[in-house]
Amino acid sequence: MSAGADLPAAIILTVSTVFLGLCLGSFATALVYRIPRGMAWAIPSKDDKINRSRCPSCNVALRIFDLVPVFSWLFSRGRCRHCHAKISVSYPLIELTTMLLTVALFWAWGFSVVSAPLLLAVPFMVAAVIIDWERMILPDDINISLSVLAVFYVLLSWWNADWAMDVFAEAALGALLLSGTMFAASYAVSKWKGRPALGQGDLKFLPAAGLFLGIAPLPYYLGLSGLLGLFTALLKGEGGRKAAFPFGPALIISLYIHVFLTGLGFDYTW
Repeated sequence: MSAGADLPAAIILTVSTVFLGLCLGSFATALVYRIPRGMAWAIPSKDDKINRSRCPSCNVALRIFDLVPVFSWLFSRGRCRHCHAKISVSYPLIELTTMLLTVALFWAWGFSVVSAPLLLAVPFMVAAVIIDWERMILPDDINISLSVLAVFYVLLSWWNADWAMDVFAEAALGALLLSGTMFAASYAVSKWKGRPALGQGDLKFLPAAGLFLGIAPLPYYLGLSGLLGLFTALLKGEGGRKAAFPFGPALIISLYIHVFLTGLGFDYTW
């Protein structure tokens, strides 16, 4: 097939990926809003009036043209078309960020069954970073969802490698090593300082991260997580050196970066 013949297919694939990323971004905004408020997000409610997306100001149920990622916000000039209340710019920013992260991950991994759970994990990672940054929690809903996607990623990788046991073993050992190392470090630091070093949500996130990463990237992952954690502490250090700060964003951003690098074929030999 000639390069000219490949161009239309490449354009269609790119546009489709952007559209997917925007849809996942819209899903991420729903997670950010619904999960901290204890609202349903995965299983539809029997009462449609409760489950449908609504304006937080006037409580009017939103229609499909109110929920088009980015464009609905632009066309309505950042206001609810019913009550004209201002809609936060964070919504389109989350949608655009998720879209860019999805496109970047797709560019690194390409189109395959193995990349599917990775792409689906992006909105959960984005939502987790925002929720933990704002509320100092990593919700169980997100950790469970990421763990399920990580298991699917391992199973699909195992199948894609003709059931090679080393693929499965490396992922399982990665989850055990990362969780065990961080739990031991957190326990030791907590005993030393007399306060929790890592939140329960952070510890629950680690098995999924280990499954996604395997063994080889772990030293790099921990190193980058530590650096990002220091940066987070500086940004959130209003209360002094003893002030608590969210470590989840560092763990999640580091995971995304290393998954991206793995897709590019980065050599983690150490």
